[in-house]
Amino acid sequence: MANPGEFDFSNVWAAPPIHLVSWKGVLRPHREGGDLILRRNKPKKKQKRGEGLKSAEATASTSRGEPRAERDLLVQMVQQMHQQSLAQNQLILDLQTRLDRMERDRTQGPLGAPLVAPPPPPTTENFACRGLDKSWIPGVPTPGWDKWKSRVDEITGFWSWCESLTSWLSLLAPQYQGEVREALLRTTSIPDDHLQADQVARGQRLFHLLKQSFSGFKRVEHLMRLFEETSSSNGFELLRQIRLEFSLQRRSECLHFRTALLELKTSKTDSAMNTLREIDAQLLSYRKLVATLPFAHMKVDVDINESDLYLLIRRNLPADLDSYVSLHCGETVQDLRRAVEFFHTRIFWSMP
Repeated sequence: MANPGEFDFSNVWAAPPIHLVSWKGVLRPHREGGDLILRRNKPKKKQKRGEGLKSAEATASTSRGEPRAERDLLVQMVQQMHQQSLAQNQLILDLQTRLDRMERDRTQGPLGAPLVAPPPPPTTENFACRGLDKSWIPGVPTPGWDKWKSRVDEITGFWSWCESLTSWLSLLAPQYQGEVREALLRTTSIPDDHLQADQVARGQRLFHLLKQSFSGFKRVEHLMRLFEETSSSNGFELLRQIRLEFSLQRRSECLHFRTALLELKTSKTDSAMNTLREIDAQLLSYRKLVATLPFAHMKVDVDINESDLYLLIRRNLPADLDSYVSLHCGETVQDLRRAVEFFHTRIFWSMP
């Protein structure tokens, strides 16, 4: 037992460790050669901020032994992968924005206004009995048969009226366009059992329009009276039979008009261009006559070829102009026209 006032170090290892704090550190008991002594532990130096992290990185780099170039390469690869990921994300966002815009345009319109559904198309059932609004439909075109003084006037006037009638009927129903054309070009009859219900209704309306248009024309009225006695009110078949009356039916008749055209004598005029225009008008009228022949084999060798047209123009030119073109133009109709136009221009600009 130690004396009073002295510290007993005999049981210092059995007892919990006692730390004596001094102003220069911590005193801890140590045994050296059987004696217990107190030794002062030096306090650890505080590391500055960031020194521990740098030392750890240096240690790890040294322990792995990786070269600096390989580490830089890995860093660049990571950066490239990150940039590619950002680019893919931006592309996905752009595609999503475009799809949203297309969906909005489809449902609301390009300007954001809501789309209005179009009205349903008009039905063709019982179209012939439906009332018409005369405020927007013009009057029915008339054939003007009272002005037909010759066979050529009859044929050309009838076919011109058919074009106007087809345009007018198309205002009532677009189906008339093809049906009237087929009736004018068809060479066989059009029976009623080949027509559908809506076509029968349109045929009845066309029948009454034909009766109204040719009222007072004795020859057509006689044909329509016979048609009513032997058939129903099929306007398409009636139009086909009227077309036969106002079309060329024989090749000999077509050759007669061809000869008349080749012997044409134009009216006296001071302008050579008026002579060309008159010949062109007569040629167009003749070709309309040829187009009314019912069969294609009847149209062979009846058209005006280039040599006949060349002689026709030369025969109707003034003497001075004919002498000029004989010296300065070629052998085709196109060369002849160019020469006539050049001569006409020179004469026109030389006039005082």
